[in-house]
This record gives sequence, C-alpha cells and structure tokens, in this order.
Amino acid sequence: MLFKTRYFLDWFIGCIFPEPCWKCGDLTASVLCSSCIQDLSWKIQPNRYRYLDKVYSLFFYDAWIQSVLYGIKYGRKKNDATRLGACLALSNTNLQTVFTQAVCVPVPLSASRKQDRGFNQVYVLFDPLIQVVQLPWVLAVERVVDTPPLFDLSPTIRQKMLSNAFQYTAVVVPHTVIVLDDILTTGATLDEVARVIKCQGVKRVIGITLAYV
Repeated sequence: MLFKTRYFLDWFIGCIFPEPCWKCGDLTASVLCSSCIQDLSWKIQPNRYRYLDKVYSLFFYDAWIQSVLYGIKYGRKKNDATRLGACLALSNTNLQTVFTQAVCVPVPLSASRKQDRGFNQVYVLFDPLIQVVQLPWVLAVERVVDTPPLFDLSPTIRQKMLSNAFQYTAVVVPHTVIVLDDILTTGATLDEVARVIKCQGVKRVIGITLAYV
C-alpha cells in the first residue's frame, strides 16, 4: 500500500532528522511518536443525533490538532494531511466491528472550496485507514449549497444553514454507510448528511471524525 511506503519513508528520514511529535512534543521519527500512536483509541460520542446511529472520534480538539487542521485546510498543507493519515492507519484496532460490509463517504466540500484548497482534506486524512480496512470510497453525496464556516454558530443556526445543502448522487443504496469528517462540533453537518443518505433507504449511518469538541 502506498501509505505504508510513505510512512516508512517519513520514519527513515525522521530517524536521521527527528522532529517534535505533534501531540506530545517528544522527538520522533514521524509526526506522532510511538507512544502517542499506541494510545490512539476511537471514542464513542454521546448519542444526541436524529439520523446518525453512532459517532466515533479520535482526538479531543485541543491546541495541537487545531493547529494541524488549520494548516491543512487554510494553509493548503496537503502533505501534513498525508503524513498524519499514515499514522491514523495504525489506529483501527477498536473499529473492526464498524468497518464491516459498509461503504465510506467523505463529507463533501463545495466545488468552489475544493477548487480553492485543491483537495478534500477528509479524503486525504482517512484514505490510509480505509485502505487498511479494505472498504470502498463512494462519492455518494454532493454539497449543492456553499455554506460559510459554521464553527462559531449555534446548533440551531447551523441546522438551518445546512438544510438542503447536500444531495445524494450515487446509484447504489448500501445497507451501511460510514460518513467521515475532520471535526465534530455540534454534529449538525454529519447528521444532515446522514439524513440525506437515509432518505434513499440506507439502514445504518455511522459517523467518524478525526477530532471532537
């Protein structure tokens, strides 16, 4: 797998030129040290959603992950997403029951935002993990309304702004869909995507995010 080659190349270079672990600061041969990688564990979030059946998240949204994601999304640091994604691929141990007979759907960017950024960070971050569990990506949902950043808005306003922002475009209707995103705040985006998917007859929608607030 390509991500394994990339991970070991980073590791080899890091052995010669170590850098601080992004999470704990210890010198390491990768963006996350071996201790932080061993501690990776996906956490089930409280069930407060109307359409999502479950949501799992990896990191609490503290300063280090906030800085990394900001650089990836607004500094166009795709390489950082690729390197972090290679580490995430080692974290699938407690998600085996989730990754069973499902398809994976990244939360889509609007066409204008994807053109400006050059990539969908969700796909780049999670692709190594999805390769490990050998599930297909399906671009089943399209963002048809270009909403502004929602981070500082209340749950009610988020829900109104996201209403009808997404459209199901796939031909197939699988039994289970895993929707992936970078940050979970109120969950409004994930739940709206889940609503659109379940309206097509999908029985189960699981959300997975890199970080949670």
